[in-house]
Amino acid sequence: MPVSVHDSLPPALAARLTDDQRVAILEAPRDKRLLALATALQLTEAAALPLLAQAAGLEIASNLEADPVARSLLPARLIHDYQIIPIKLADAASPDAAPAAEGAAADPADEPSARTPLPLATAWLPDDAMTDWLRTFTPRPPIWRLAVPERVHQLIIENYGVGSGSLEDSDEGYIAPEAQQESAEIVDEEAAVVRFVSDVISQAVEDQATDIHFEPQEGQLRIRYRVDGILVPVPVPENLLRFQDAIISRLKIMARLNISERRLPQDGRIKLKISGREIDVRVSIIPMIYGEGVVMRLLDKGRMVFNLKNVGMPDAMAKTFHDLIAMPHGIVLVTGPTGSG
Repeated sequence: MPVSVHDSLPPALAARLTDDQRVAILEAPRDKRLLALATALQLTEAAALPLLAQAAGLEIASNLEADPVARSLLPARLIHDYQIIPIKLADAASPDAAPAAEGAAADPADEPSARTPLPLATAWLPDDAMTDWLRTFTPRPPIWRLAVPERVHQLIIENYGVGSGSLEDSDEGYIAPEAQQESAEIVDEEAAVVRFVSDVISQAVEDQATDIHFEPQEGQLRIRYRVDGILVPVPVPENLLRFQDAIISRLKIMARLNISERRLPQDGRIKLKISGREIDVRVSIIPMIYGEGVVMRLLDKGRMVFNLKNVGMPDAMAKTFHDLIAMPHGIVLVTGPTGSG
């Protein structure tokens, strides 16, 4: 029998964990709980996922594909906070679906109806709060499938955009449990922009990007990350253009620049701490045709390696290199993708 959503951890797994381990797992973000469980059980995430699914009586979703029809049923902020996403099931006829009467003709008006199940992939086991919020936005009963957290997060970014949970227009009645203790001002536009900028930078650090480009264009604000020397477009919320000026102003404030100056280039610097890592950000503001463009260079001090033994240089090349740098004159030129030098 599947474990009730009242249970945060299946009893079979909870019995194998200490109190401290259970607390650490449940206090971790939803997309990090599987990793915390795997660490506690001294397993890999790939091995912990089927173990969790079996203990909870849930199936594992494979070949995940987002359902574009059901995507609009739930607000982006709920999707981001709970790390869930509507998906298409490989089997069209699900045992959870209500069976149609034999010989009865299908009524197009009933598809999808309140009885039509809503398949959802989740990075962690569903709970009471999650199901209560789902009932608020749709009467369709959920069909839960566990999935690899990284893949769920990737689908959310691809289908809703980076930071879409911060700029959502349709979730005014939804406040995540983690935000309930904060000020009511969390739902206003200024707080939404602050959260969006933080999400964009955090995602860039997670993707190991060296630069973030905010590029105002006709009818849109494009955001691109530079990863391995290549500028990669980032999926963004559909309503991003509405917040363009507020986003640029927020970046100026963070870099301690003049927010009233829009005709001249400006340069600034931001120091951030993301996931315990110190990030040094160089900010350049450039006036453009459709607004001010922003280029942010991310310098992750934790990723900087200054030991030649760790760069993979062959012994013969390392000897030649040491001989060259010992000379009193000359130059060593390092070429490659952005940041390699």
